This record gives sequence, C-alpha cells and structure tokens, in this order.
Amino acid sequence: MAKTTGPSATFCFQDFLTSFVVLAENGVIEWYNSAAAGTLVGKNGRGRLFSEMLAEAAKFGTISKTAVGRIIAGIETGSTTFRLEDARTFLLHSHVSKSSIYVEWTDISSVFSDAGGRDPTTGLFTRREFLVVIDNLLAQNSARHFIFDLRLDNFKDVNELFGHAVGDHLLRRVSERISGQIRIAEARLAHVGGGEFLFVATEDEALPLTEVLLDLLSRPHLVDGKMVYPTVSMGVAIADGSNAETVLRNASLALKKARAEGGNQAVTFTTEMHEAMQRKRMLETELRKALAMRELSLVYQPQFRVKGRRLVGFEALLRWNHPDHGSVSPAEFIPLAEELGLILPIGEWVLRTACRKAASWPPGISISVNISPLQFRSTTIVSSVKTALENSGLDPRRLDLEVTEGAILMNSAPIMETFRQLKAIGVRFSMDDFGTGYSSLSYLQKFPFDKIKIDQSFVRSLSANRDSLAIIRSVCALGKTLGLTTIAEGVETEEQMSQIEKKGCQQVQGYLTGRPLAPDVADRLVASSA
Repeated sequence: MAKTTGPSATFCFQDFLTSFVVLAENGVIEWYNSAAAGTLVGKNGRGRLFSEMLAEAAKFGTISKTAVGRIIAGIETGSTTFRLEDARTFLLHSHVSKSSIYVEWTDISSVFSDAGGRDPTTGLFTRREFLVVIDNLLAQNSARHFIFDLRLDNFKDVNELFGHAVGDHLLRRVSERISGQIRIAEARLAHVGGGEFLFVATEDEALPLTEVLLDLLSRPHLVDGKMVYPTVSMGVAIADGSNAETVLRNASLALKKARAEGGNQAVTFTTEMHEAMQRKRMLETELRKALAMRELSLVYQPQFRVKGRRLVGFEALLRWNHPDHGSVSPAEFIPLAEELGLILPIGEWVLRTACRKAASWPPGISISVNISPLQFRSTTIVSSVKTALENSGLDPRRLDLEVTEGAILMNSAPIMETFRQLKAIGVRFSMDDFGTGYSSLSYLQKFPFDKIKIDQSFVRSLSANRDSLAIIRSVCALGKTLGLTTIAEGVETEEQMSQIEKKGCQQVQGYLTGRPLAPDVADRLVASSA
C-alpha cells in the first residue's frame, strides 16, 4: 500500500466510511483523514502518539479501556474489531510498509441490518462479515463455541456436469438444510465461495450437529429435475479464547485433513495440525533453496541378480540434508515438491546426476531413476532424458525409468507418445509398486514395460500372509510369460530371499543385499564386483 496523501484512501468496504491513519514506527501520527478525526483521533492529532489519543478517547468515555487494548493488539496482529460507547462496531486492519504503519477502521454496524454484505447466491453472510460477527460473539460471550468449515466434496463436479444454475440451486438447498438444523441466528452462517460454508455452534450443539449434518447433507438432492449425490467434509475448531481469524484458520486445516483422508467426514483441529502446517511452510521455503544450495544428494541402492547374487545395477534415491534440521524424509519432501511444481527441476537434476554417475561404471551396470507422475506428464520429459544421456555419454539401454501407475493413469495419447519416443532411443521402463493399484495388468498390456517391481509390502508380509506369497508367485509367472524381468524390493531376511527365489523372482534389492550407498561407496562396490 502506497502512502496516501488525501481522503481518497478507503477500505474495501466501499459502502462504509473508513477512518485512515498513518503512523511512524514510534507510533506518532503522521497523517489521518476526517473520518478518523470524527472517531478516535480528534482534530489536532498530527505529531502525537496514537496511544495517547486512544487514552484520551477512553478518558472522555468515547471508548472503553478494553477496546483500547483490542485496538493496540490488533495493530500488532493486523486485524481486530472494537466498539465505541455509542454502540457502533468497527473492523480494524493494519499494514506495515517500510517505515510507516497504515491503520484503517470501518464502521460495520449496518452489516447486522443491511443485506449489502450478503452473498448473492444464498443470501448468507460472506467470509468477511462472518469474521466480524464471530469476533464480536467471542469477545462478548464466555461460553465455548465451535467453528465449522464445511465443504461439498464434489461441488465442482456438479457444476461441470449439470451447469452453474443447478450448482447455485444446490447451494441454496444446502444452506436451508444447515439453517434448519443449527436453529441459531442467521448471522452465524456464511457462504464463502464454491461449495464452502462457515457456521458456529455452541459446545452442546457441536457433536450431535456434526453427525446430523454428515447424514443430512449427504442424502440425494433432487435439483431442477436432476438427482445430485453430494458428500461433505467438515473441519471443526474450538473457539476457546482465540479471535475469529485464528479459529477459521484452524477449522480450515482440519477441513484439509478431512478431505485428504477421503472426505465425507468431520475432523477436529489439533495443535499437531498447526505444527505440521508450520513445518510445511518452512519446508516450502527451504526446498526452493535446497537445489541451488546443493543440499540435495543421491544415494544408490544396489540391485542384484537372485541367482549368484551378482550386481546388476543401482536405484538412485533422492536425499535432502538440511543444514539446520538434518535429514528430511523423502516421504515428506517429495510430495511437497510435487505440490509446488519443484519436482520438475529437481527431477531433471536427478536424471543428470544419476546418468553421469552410471556412465563411470562398467557397461553391465544399469541405473534406475524414479519419475514422478507430474514429471512424466510434462512436455519436457523426453528432452530432459535425451539431454541427460547425451551430456553423460550413458548408453540409453542402461537407463531404467521407474514409473508408477499414477503416472499413466489417464492413458492418454500424449502419455503413449512419451513412451514411444523414449523406447525409440533405447530407454527401459519399470512398473514401480506393482500390485498396489487397480488396473496394473491392463497397463502391462498397453505400455511397453521391461521390468516389474514387486512392491515391498508383499515381501515384508510373506511370513504372516499367505496371500502375499501367492501374489509374488503370480507376478513372477506373469513376468516370465510376458518376457519381463521381475525384481522384488524391500528384501531384508534370508527367509524372504529364499521364498522369492523359489517363486521365480529374478532380481532383488533391499537391506539384505545392500542399503543405499554414498556415491564413492557405490563405486567401490562396483569395483569389487567386476
């Protein structure tokens, strides 16, 4: 926000008159508009401390000492609400830029009686008005309240399948069903966009309300002659001494967890969710620097032929050693890299590094590189592989790209063309985590794979689950019939090795035959195996 020199500075509530004050870093008033002079500042405020003006307003009965405290705290946190003694309610926002603090407060008393702050589709409050209402509710009532963040899981599909008119009608029906159950003031229910609603319930209402709404809102809706089958997810947060913005953030985190776990359920916020969010944000920032700062590295897990246990190759595995937080689990940062789109530059680096290392090994040793679904579906994957091979001088037949079912799930023409182009230059393909998807057999028929990787979950449960042994036997027989190499991953005991060898598995990797190795250690293993 640029410094404003006149009364044209207004808050985004265009229907209300906004008070505006510019403060120096030490809290001295540099400039204010006429609306501010009519509420808290007075006519001779320039050059004085804003806190002194607030103290004078409290002394003369314009505002309570409690409200003064809320204003000062709100300037530090960025947002709050307060009331004057004439019962007007104000929403305050602050913003820091360079050496100035910009503070604005808007009279929103008419929000409670004017429809101007309503959502046009449902007639309910929007998120901004809901924040104000709930902040005041929490400030005035000592009873605990629960904030609900409810979302229709498949609302986007409804819009795309039936059109926005049906979607809008569904929103109105859902808002009516929620309102009919909570039986509380309309100001405590808001539509905040798409299929998302916010509302508040008392502690006594919360638990039964959760169960009722999960059932009621998931029932079929007949909308404009169309039968719609929605499901809902809910995030719930306890408004226990927090302001509305904080509670809504907590409810939103709980909602994300509910949706991530399959939806059609309610999840209550815990402090662990907030800690996980903070760690994720930290990792987002740090991951962007990790590649440039050379914090990422590769280790190489050896792969052996079962008969004779002869070294045949390595799988390149990505590692991140953070300078402050130590080793970060791939299970944590790789999905994050995919979410942020960073998997593309990271994946290119992995390809280049792995191919360069493999080129230094004898011709009989191959290198396996995992390719993420996002990376495989990118338009640059073919050129990335070609560049890595050309720059390293590695024979394409020694590069094995491991892809999961998720990478080819769409079975589209571009995916098939990517396979065709890479196979044409000699690159080999492995189906990773085989047996954990829904249609792996059909993919083996449609795509030119060279190897099947038997998922480690089947290997680890060999002794406890007879079905696992049957699956391994079937996969090995299938590989033999189709002319595909089979490799079992996660082999840790001699018993497991014996079992998979009896069933015809050709290759193996796991802690029994070798843990992931640093590049120089992998080189020594190659030399000793020659």
